[in-house]
Amino acid sequence: MSEWIADQLIEWDKRFIWHPFTDIRAWYAPEHEPLILVEGQGALLRSIAEVWQCSVVAAGKNAEEVTA
Repeated sequence: MSEWIADQLIEWDKRFIWHPFTDIRAWYAPEHEPLILVEGQGALLRSIAEVWQCSVVAAGKNAEEVTA
């Protein structure tokens, strides 16, 4: 996904979406880079930066089981 699309998504998110449990000062800080997910396969999630991560919530595991 192009940098322009990522920048547009971030701008729209900050303008139109309310994140009730987010520290807004940190969210709007210039150094903050939000995680933009573009694909999911089971418990695996791919970010816009082409990084795959495992979702502990989607996997049905708790943090102790994943880190053990």
